[in-house]
Amino acid sequence: MNWETKRLEEVCNFVRGLTYSKKDEVQESKNAVLRATNIDLKSNTLNLEDIRYISDSVKIKEEKKVRKNDILICTASGSKSHLGKVALIKEELDFSFGGFMAVLRCENEIYSPYLFKILISENFKNHLSKLSDGANINNLKFDLIKDFPIVVPPLAEQQRIAEKLDKVFADIDRAMSATEKNIEHAEALFQSFINEIFRDIEKQGNIKPLSEVCKIVNGGTPKSKIEDYWDGDIPWITPKDMGKINTKFVKDTERKITKLGLDKSSAKLIDENSVILSSRAPIGHLNINEVKMAFNQGCKGIVPGKKLDNNYLYYFLLKSKKLLNDMGSGTTFKELSSTKLKSLNIPVVDLEIQKILANKCDQLIFQTNEIKAIKKKKLSQLNFLKSSILNQAFSGELTKDSA
Repeated sequence: MNWETKRLEEVCNFVRGLTYSKKDEVQESKNAVLRATNIDLKSNTLNLEDIRYISDSVKIKEEKKVRKNDILICTASGSKSHLGKVALIKEELDFSFGGFMAVLRCENEIYSPYLFKILISENFKNHLSKLSDGANINNLKFDLIKDFPIVVPPLAEQQRIAEKLDKVFADIDRAMSATEKNIEHAEALFQSFINEIFRDIEKQGNIKPLSEVCKIVNGGTPKSKIEDYWDGDIPWITPKDMGKINTKFVKDTERKITKLGLDKSSAKLIDENSVILSSRAPIGHLNINEVKMAFNQGCKGIVPGKKLDNNYLYYFLLKSKKLLNDMGSGTTFKELSSTKLKSLNIPVVDLEIQKILANKCDQLIFQTNEIKAIKKKKLSQLNFLKSSILNQAFSGELTKDSA
């Protein structure tokens, strides 16, 4: 098998992107510029929905324009996961590429779609993840990747491998797309079920504003510079923490505050079995606290009165997530005020009926989560299959006999 191993710098040229100032940006011109946002991280494809334009007075060198078969690569990003993401330019485009980008321009001995497949492989991703530049790398210099080893079979074999991978990946992508739709359908079906449940309840009347059947409590944050306020034994939660929780109930938090921190801030302690709602960034995360808990100003504590079951309240708020978002206001980010939340109308029925309905929702969400878990496992297996096939291709196992 006449396969060589070469360094990345031996098979392609690295061309840095165009630099320009903010004042050069315009609404529309002939100078279209591709940026990091134009590479979809998940699919490694070019996304042309959001194109930046700069003034026609800016003279752009031809080498700073993408060419067919260039590999566009992100060289600077605030997020390490986006650093080194690539997209193959499959057609002639009259676009330049910005300063946080570069292109890998292939030499004659390397087939661009073949090199692209290497750069989306786990081997290259693992190489990127091991790079360091101080605490966090956010600028991908070519020196950091120029020595990455590239397996180089004869050109005809490169073309055959790339074409075979395209065919196999198209089949896998179709399976992944169908699986993702199944997950979306399961979520939509659950939402439809709880909407139906509460629609029937609302027809019975006895609608009350939340303020009449619950106590709404605002959150707060002790001063971070005062050590005596932190690392205590009082759980303290934020919207960011809530976004990481995949269960309805919460009893522990990443950060905790002291009794002094609670007393010296606007934070409040709410009783166990209340509902905590994130009221900004984003609106709509929900948890039931199993222990007494405090929270920051991005959350509201909703303490149900004697006529309201906490699980029933939880599912009502879950059903009302879109409405809660619509009720939010603000320019930088939406926030749901206590006044708006208090005005939210909730149907109040007999407590025993509330518990029966909440139990029904528990069963529905359990079934939904089971379906989603199965489908997510399938997605993981399909992703692993892609990686496995790439490894076979670059180790010589994807031979003509396996075609």
